[in-house]
Order: sequence, then structure tokens, then C-alpha cells
Amino acid sequence: MRVIVKSEGHKYFIPVPLWLGSVGLKIAMKFVGKGALTPHQQKEILELFKVLKVALKGYKGLKLVEVKDADGDEVTIIV
Repeated sequence: MRVIVKSEGHKYFIPVPLWLGSVGLKIAMKFVGKGALTPHQQKEILELFKVLKVALKGYKGLKLVEVKDADGDEVTIIV
């Protein structure tokens, strides 16, 4: 996945491997999941993310997010 940020004449390109997303999700669920999610719900979310990773590999180049604000700043996330 690629995150592209354009701000004030600068362009930042941030490559984000899909495996990093699953690691980040596990870490976030340890902090957020306490009391908010049952262990079964946490397991279901991780399984859903695994399926999503496999599905996204078939859509290289797909824009997931494209945001532009009034100041001219832009954020784009591409698979």
C-alpha cells in the first residue's frame, strides 16, 4: 500500500506493507480491545483483516482514499 501526502509544495511518499497493517491492528486491539471487544470479536477482526489482505492483492493501483482540503493539501492511499 502507498500513502501519498502533498502539503505546501512538498510531496511525501510512504510505502506501507500490508503485513504492517496487521501488526498495527494487533497492537491497537491490545489497548482499545480491553473491555471494548471480547476475545471472540478480536479473533473475528483479525480473520477479516487476513481475508482483506488477500483480496487487496488483486487490486493493485486501486485508490482507497483521496482527500483534498481547501488549503491544497492532499492525502491519497493506493493499494
